[in-house]
Amino acid sequence: MVRSRSKAQLRIYSLEAGPFQELDEWFDSFSILWEERLDNFEEYMLVHKKKGDQ
Repeated sequence: MVRSRSKAQLRIYSLEAGPFQELDEWFDSFSILWEERLDNFEEYMLVHKKKGDQ
């Protein structure tokens, strides 16, 4: 994830994009699941709010 190199007395760090892209793809696999669950929760709350308003 991190690459380092020396330049005289300095150590220079840089991030490698590859591992972060893999992590992003892994997170995306869960986003579909959470989007569906949150949509269901929103629908549930709206139904119960309407029942409370009556």
